[in-house]
Amino acid sequence: MCKLQDDIKAMNKNKKEINDEMKKRRELVMGYMLEREVSKCNYLKDEIYVNKRTSAGSLSRSSLRKAIDDYFGEDVAEATSCYDYIIESLGTKEVIELKRKKRKIDKSERETTKKIKTENTENE
Repeated sequence: MCKLQDDIKAMNKNKKEINDEMKKRRELVMGYMLEREVSKCNYLKDEIYVNKRTSAGSLSRSSLRKAIDDYFGEDVAEATSCYDYIIESLGTKEVIELKRKKRKIDKSERETTKKIKTENTENE
């Protein structure tokens, strides 16, 4: 399990580097297309589109509270009771997960580990 986590960590690092490069290229191409008002561009066998979409903002506690206060205006008591009811009705979510934390190896244990690794390589 620990080896797999280490492998995933290495892959994620590589993925991050690739995503960073992709982001730079995307910004470059998008900037060029927006500057020249091009909505579609052919590239090899693909087509690249500039697509703009608008979506609603996120629903956080603070944005919900502000929206309710704006809706009820001066009636602070009603706004508070409405907010409390909504938060209460959302319920809770329980997540159980298995985590890994690398432990620090003291000097004696480190020497034992080195000795075992050396013996294993000699036997091969």
